[in-house]
Amino acid sequence: MQNETFTDINGFCPILFRQKELLMSIDGVGRVAAANMIITTEAFTHFDAPRKFNWYGGVAPSSYSSGSSQYSKVRISADN
Repeated sequence: MQNETFTDINGFCPILFRQKELLMSIDGVGRVAAANMIITTEAFTHFDAPRKFNWYGGVAPSSYSSGSSQYSKVRISADN
């Protein structure tokens, strides 16, 4: 039943179906992960910039700087 419900999204909302298909085209992203991303991000409307989504997902490298000092360590962070 879960597969039927998620598959039937095509008739309900073609935009959500397209988002699901694009997400599932990424290696390692299945139905559950795709649905979770769509729901969590409110169909990717929760973030006003791709960078913020990357930060939320913890895949955006960020460096830290203060005044004229810049720290060379680049790390992955989930901070918004």
